[in-house]
Amino acid sequence: MTEEQNNKRADAWRFIQAHPQFTVPELSNAIEMDLEQCRTTVNRWVKQNYLRHIGSPGVPGRPKRFAMVPGSQPRIGKGGNPGDLIRNQKTKTGRQKMWNSMKISRVFTADSLCITAGVCKKTADEFIRKLVAAGYVSAVKRVDTRKPNDEVKGQSSSYRLTRDTGRMSPIVRKTGCWDQNELVLYPFTKGAGDEQRVA
Repeated sequence: MTEEQNNKRADAWRFIQAHPQFTVPELSNAIEMDLEQCRTTVNRWVKQNYLRHIGSPGVPGRPKRFAMVPGSQPRIGKGGNPGDLIRNQKTKTGRQKMWNSMKISRVFTADSLCITAGVCKKTADEFIRKLVAAGYVSAVKRVDTRKPNDEVKGQSSSYRLTRDTGRMSPIVRKTGCWDQNELVLYPFTKGAGDEQRVA
């Protein structure tokens, strides 16, 4: 199983922990997990006694409902112990370090994130673009990158964190950012990421 699949399963378990009961379609939509992969994961956890079927017959229009078995914690990741990946994801990744820096400084630039989080400029630029598109960050001062280099040399666009939802950084998905604190997906606003060029 790939790291991305393991991360999806970790997202799935967080969602389950926050919802007393759920259906496979609800879980699939919430974390953007393939429906069949989601169904396979849920059925595996039922067999392993991490989840239990609590109602609904599982017919069209009335999907099965499931609930977490109290005190259970599945093993996620090759060779891991129960809950290993979920705990390990709390270690500080580059994006988590950037998120922490944004929370502290509130107003920041891509260059400042490179220094405080120890990431490359490309990584900082891309994360800022995604957060702008998902509504977490807004531009305070934007440098017009269409101007000649000698006119904008030494200038940097600055940004403000406008949606601070908690300790854990958003996870970038194809259509938006999955918020690990609120357990919701904030979709990308069409054109928001394109119009904003980080400088």
